[in-house]
Amino acid sequence: MKRTLERRAQRSACGCGCDEGGDECGGGGTDAHPPKSSWAYFGGKMGRPAHTKPVLHPDNRSSPRDGPADMTMQQIESLLSAEAPTIETLESTLTEGYAQALALEAERWRLERRLGEVAREGGDGLVDEVSSIGAQLNRTDGELERLRGMLGTLHERARSARKR
Repeated sequence: MKRTLERRAQRSACGCGCDEGGDECGGGGTDAHPPKSSWAYFGGKMGRPAHTKPVLHPDNRSSPRDGPADMTMQQIESLLSAEAPTIETLESTLTEGYAQALALEAERWRLERRLGEVAREGGDGLVDEVSSIGAQLNRTDGELERLRGMLGTLHERARSARKR
């Protein structure tokens, strides 16, 4: 019983609850021994508080029509006019083209969703925004149709190259 009381006295002298106690421990403010001046050790911030609104960052992703679709279409045109491109080049360009087509479809869906939001919101400038979104949608549809046509032709070219 006497030893238990002595250990409790040592722990309380340290302030951290370790077995060392008093002068041996030091209570020096390390991770294992928080400083004696504070009642709770704060090791750093965990994250954002629970009841705050998240920070919204601007949507600054580049749209697919900023150039990659044109570059992909130029690549496809050069392969279609080439005399004997390798099957690896054809397949690589087809993969890039399919990825670009998916990106254009995603852009189209985003524009359609935005068009619906604008129509529901109403308000001033509705006509201008709807016409702007409509023009972007038409441009994206045109690029997508052109790219799909070129990909179909390139696919046939790759199929015939595989047969050789």
